Amino acid sequence: MKTAYKYKRVSSKDQKDKKNSIPEQDNRIENYAKENNIKIIRDFWDSESAFHDSKRENFNKMLELAIIEKPDYIILDDSSRFARTREVAIESKKILRSYGVEILYASEPYVDPNTVSGFWYESIQEIKNESTSKEISFHTKKGMIGNVQQRDEETGWCYKNGGKPPFGYKRTQLYRGIDRKGKPIYKTIWEIDENNAKILRMILLDLYIKQDMSYDKIRDYLNEHSIKNSNGNLWSTSTISSMLRKERLESYNGTSFWNMENKHVKGIKYNEREKWIICNNAHPKIISDDELQIILEKRNRNVNRPYKYNKESQYLLSSMNAENEFLFVCSECNGHVVGSCMGKGHNRKYACSNNRTKGQLACKNNWKVNQEWIESIIFEIIQNKYTTNKGIKEFVKKIQLDIKNIRGNYDIEIKDLKSRINKIEQEIQNLLISIKNGINIEIGVEEINKSKEEQNKLKEKLNILEIEQKKEVLIKEQDILDFLTNIKKVLENANIQEKRELIKTFVRKIVLDEKNRQIELELYPDFSVVHNVGAGSENRTRATRSEAWDSTTKLYPHLY
Repeated sequence: MKTAYKYKRVSSKDQKDKKNSIPEQDNRIENYAKENNIKIIRDFWDSESAFHDSKRENFNKMLELAIIEKPDYIILDDSSRFARTREVAIESKKILRSYGVEILYASEPYVDPNTVSGFWYESIQEIKNESTSKEISFHTKKGMIGNVQQRDEETGWCYKNGGKPPFGYKRTQLYRGIDRKGKPIYKTIWEIDENNAKILRMILLDLYIKQDMSYDKIRDYLNEHSIKNSNGNLWSTSTISSMLRKERLESYNGTSFWNMENKHVKGIKYNEREKWIICNNAHPKIISDDELQIILEKRNRNVNRPYKYNKESQYLLSSMNAENEFLFVCSECNGHVVGSCMGKGHNRKYACSNNRTKGQLACKNNWKVNQEWIESIIFEIIQNKYTTNKGIKEFVKKIQLDIKNIRGNYDIEIKDLKSRINKIEQEIQNLLISIKNGINIEIGVEEINKSKEEQNKLKEKLNILEIEQKKEVLIKEQDILDFLTNIKKVLENANIQEKRELIKTFVRKIVLDEKNRQIELELYPDFSVVHNVGAGSENRTRATRSEAWDSTTKLYPHLY
């Protein structure tokens, strides 16, 4: 029996239409699978528009699993559920088909995409779906612009399109009659949430203005007094910072902003201000005009610092490791250890992100280590471990073992391909028997030709795999030794990304351990090799570089 995944998707518009609801789509897919003797082995669905493909987490998970498990089909209700941008549709289908996974639609006729008519039919559907999505997006956006500029006759406040209101406000739905189709009309406005508004005024006017607290101190005060944020969680520094953004402060003063965020161009968070839809006196004010000016004046004094932000992070240890896990972690909370500039001198340090953003209640690990010191230590350890004769031999042995494991995967792929080739050969023989027994010769020959074409493609793949399997990969110890002994020279000419990749090659995990005042390193290829790097005199403000190295060497002579 053939196997398949099923995938459903609804947008907010579809959710209102029972014919396109998740249960309705599921019912049509299940009936289709039953009629065609297909077994459903996995179920996926998303509730976001396909026009923003990055939001479809389950769709992307499905693609990853399909490549591994190789079901015969992925079944959807119709082609618009797969993707509404042609670029994404073409690329995704290409990947799936290269692994033998075909796409089927329960509500659309099947046309073989390998035929000329099938190719054109699929292309037309993809263009149609994308143009439909863009047309819907255009009219939806047009309606939303009109909605946020429209005022409610009874309250005088502007209507809202949706989304979560800022801290201190709540959404209120208003019944405003019946439309032409007899459906009730509901409109949304923002009203003041009295409890959260009091907390907001305390943050802005008491803690920030009157007591002159920093963002970190405001965060700690709120958390220590068990005052929760809008999600019922601990406050973070970034949340306090976002509350004091100019536009957010103006929204507390009754101004509404729409179309601020740029959702189409990567790397650009906000649209130009000219494209924003701004409405004054759009909702009740939590802070007065005078209070807004006082907060803005202090905020502007604090942000005008002579420091230039560098868009490319200079911290080598804040990335992921080769296994796509955090490279540098905290021993207390297992959170990500990240780099940041601290103090008036903008000193570069590494610290636990949970402690840094949410304070002691989130994580007690308050240890901060100097960036230059720890990165230098790590490169020194790498060079000392992997440039000895023993280290080179261990490294080459591990690489050869990895290559052997990869070749083992070739055996599995080759066995699968041979099985599929033999299966097609049996189908061809059955068709020949059917022709002898009197079925239409033209239909029989056509099916045989299709089967042979598919069989030849599989044989080509099999031939390539068998050639790759026979290749002997040689790694010379001297080549690796030459590379490792020149790490320092390589680093002098390497950019940030290249340095990160070099660290990922040798370091699996770094642990910031405040309790024992040490940093643990797990190095490839042997995970059991753990180095404990003591802080030594790194925290002595007057220690010179050579003193720090001497002290560390004395504390941990086995490292060198």
